[in-house]
Amino acid sequence: MIARMMTGVLLSVALTMGGGTVFADENRFAVVTVNNNTKDVNIHFSYRWGDGEWKELKNLKPGRAEWFAIPLNDKGGAPRFQIRINEAVGAALPITRTFNLKWKPAPDRGVKFGHQFEIVRDKSNNDYVSVYDQEK
Repeated sequence: MIARMMTGVLLSVALTMGGGTVFADENRFAVVTVNNNTKDVNIHFSYRWGDGEWKELKNLKPGRAEWFAIPLNDKGGAPRFQIRINEAVGAALPITRTFNLKWKPAPDRGVKFGHQFEIVRDKSNNDYVSVYDQEK
């Protein structure tokens, strides 16, 4: 019994002294990931952070993903992230929509760190795509 208590005390002392202390990485970026989950559509859209300039992303191929990141401010915040996309595929009547996408605070940039969104063909009308939150 005393041996078990001594082992527990030694383990506690070792952990307290840093032997088993684990620190989480600090979040530094707001990250969004957009996945093209269509089987046959190259996706094109515009994007921006906050009220900044719209930038173009062209030819996001089926099965591929793209990430977007911006450094967090001193309070851990970031501006909203938006994409503007023509949901029509091929010769369908163009319908352009703007989506506000959630970002995820993360320690680094990259596909795996972002709040995950997917672009897929609509089930009810295969001539259009839409954007969905994969983390709901």
